[in-house]
Amino acid sequence: MPNICRDHELIYFGGKALHLQLLQRGGFHTPESFTADNLLLLPNYLRYIVRSSAAGEDGLLKTAAGKYLTIKNVRKEDLEAAVAEVKAHYSQGSVLIQPDLTSAMTFSGVAYSNLNGSYTIAIGKRNSVQRIVEGELPDTEISIFNEKTHLRGEPISPRTIRKVHEEIKRTEAYFGIPLDIEFAVIDETVVFLQARPLPNPTEPTLREHELRKMRRLMEIGKQEKLEEVVLGVGNYREILGNTKATRLSTSTFNYFFSGDGKKILGAVQLGRNEMGYDIGNEISPWVIMVGEKVYYNFVGDALQFRPQGISEEDLAHVVNEVYLPIVRGNPDLLNYPELRIYVQFPEQAERVGLDPEPYKVLAARNRNAVQRVIMTENPPIKVKARELVSIKECLGEITTIVDNIRIGSAKEYVKAARLAFFALEDVRFYLEKMREENPAIFEQIALFFSQQSAEKLRDVIIYDESIGSFEVPEQEEYRYLGSFELSLPRGYPPKRNFKQGRPIPDVELSELVRSTRIVLEKREKVKFTLFRDLDYVKQLYEQLGDLSGFDRDIFFLEYDELSLLSSEPRLARYRVELRKQMKGRNLFPDPIFESEILSAKRVYERKPQLIFGSLNEGETTVKIGDNGYIVDSVDQTVEISPDAKVVFVPDNVRPGSHLFTVLSDYGIPVIAIPQDDLEKFRELEIEISLMNGDLSLKLKE
Repeated sequence: MPNICRDHELIYFGGKALHLQLLQRGGFHTPESFTADNLLLLPNYLRYIVRSSAAGEDGLLKTAAGKYLTIKNVRKEDLEAAVAEVKAHYSQGSVLIQPDLTSAMTFSGVAYSNLNGSYTIAIGKRNSVQRIVEGELPDTEISIFNEKTHLRGEPISPRTIRKVHEEIKRTEAYFGIPLDIEFAVIDETVVFLQARPLPNPTEPTLREHELRKMRRLMEIGKQEKLEEVVLGVGNYREILGNTKATRLSTSTFNYFFSGDGKKILGAVQLGRNEMGYDIGNEISPWVIMVGEKVYYNFVGDALQFRPQGISEEDLAHVVNEVYLPIVRGNPDLLNYPELRIYVQFPEQAERVGLDPEPYKVLAARNRNAVQRVIMTENPPIKVKARELVSIKECLGEITTIVDNIRIGSAKEYVKAARLAFFALEDVRFYLEKMREENPAIFEQIALFFSQQSAEKLRDVIIYDESIGSFEVPEQEEYRYLGSFELSLPRGYPPKRNFKQGRPIPDVELSELVRSTRIVLEKREKVKFTLFRDLDYVKQLYEQLGDLSGFDRDIFFLEYDELSLLSSEPRLARYRVELRKQMKGRNLFPDPIFESEILSAKRVYERKPQLIFGSLNEGETTVKIGDNGYIVDSVDQTVEISPDAKVVFVPDNVRPGSHLFTVLSDYGIPVIAIPQDDLEKFRELEIEISLMNGDLSLKLKE
């Protein structure tokens, strides 16, 4: 058959021919297939099946299965008449001619790669497929969920079930969509007679489709020493665009920072290697989009914070025996810095049973690096991408630029961010020691800054003074600041209201805070170079969208799927359309525990939290737009009125994020609440009450 992949070819050749051609190019076994143009080449001694291949018969949104005519057991001299009879039932598409394989079949049937979350196989001996599609009961029905097989009807060889199961698994992974498949087993080989998309997949189907992909990805870098994979949230949704996050941006981000999970190291491992951490295996994926929501590989990432002298086995043991039980009991702790899984100091290491000596070396090295920070002086200039003329040329440019970012600005950002994280933890650790060894001084500082916990006190002290960054004019060459979500508009940084911090009544703490603010400024300035490079990648992605005809839909693809735009655009389109159906559905809980993803969906109660500033005990009322403000923008172009009494943000905004840094300039309370609740607050009065540290919000009647 000709190379069929474009939409206009689908109209001409039809859906059945298209999908058989795609199966062939994917390395699957299919019958020899011919069109009416090939009749003279066919052998005389075979009998043939003449099948419809209408344009609308096997599409993503419509199957029309069984609507058109199929003629079996046709001799060569009768083919021309049979072709005319089949084609008379539709106008667009072609007719397929295949050898009649009935006598060669050992088994045949129909399979659904994903029917309400299960592999479903209806199978029988010989040419049972025809009876099954006509509505008769199969000899055997097989349902496979979570690798457990349920069988009804006549017993069948496990070897046959396994072969069919493996092949239909491969087809869904290849097409990227759930499929309805007709198949036969011939000489112990699974032969696909046809495959068509399953339109209108149910939520269980979508969920299972995503779980299969997640399992394949997590197997790449899964550590056998860990009890289970845990996918957390943290502030990754904020930096990747919250509900506006896309597959392409998330997967590009993942490639930048964790490579391909095989031979190519990401910026995280490259940066940590240069900082003296132990050179271990790359944890990949670092972030992942499942069901159109962003998660990060929590326990896998933790193993990368391993100094030389601590074995992977020892740290994995601590994760399994100490931290996983904690987060199972309280999933809200599943974020750094709350969990403290990233051990920094010898005292912490000793507390959880790790050798403290490597952490002494680590802490000393990092403290020394904090004191030797060299500040970046000049903001980078925007680079305009050259106009590219073909999909192939654009893909080549993207590959080159993305790899340059991975080993360049992304790696430098990792090093700056890693050092900033250590510096922040160093302040917290200092405050915790002060509370134990000098409680009177700690109480004095806590009263001065109106916070009692070491962690919140640290944040209030650090961000009491505005963190420096580049202040650039409102010019086109700087229009690249924003989140890591590439589909969002890029903007120049807003003019900020810098404030001077209050004197800190402790000399050593004051010096520690000063150096931490310098490191945070370094991190913010390094980020500008990375954002400049992200802006360049965005320009290339927009060109690729134009060249391929996918336009903005390109952002529904993964980074490693971009080559499909050249080789198999139909498969790319299938992935895009399926993911559109997932947008806005809440398919998975936050977070995802590997041990629970196959059980009923678990919902965790999420309460509003005061993440910055202070509130008086009692009640207060604010009206959104007057003295209460909602900030859910991820491009950090935030302007708050001087009349503001409180700011509400999504509950994935975390201290240390750029948005948090900007909001801290205003010195007013910042309350984090679940995204869904945030949407209910528009133009309403909200009653805020703080009683014994318990924060609650109520919409006024």
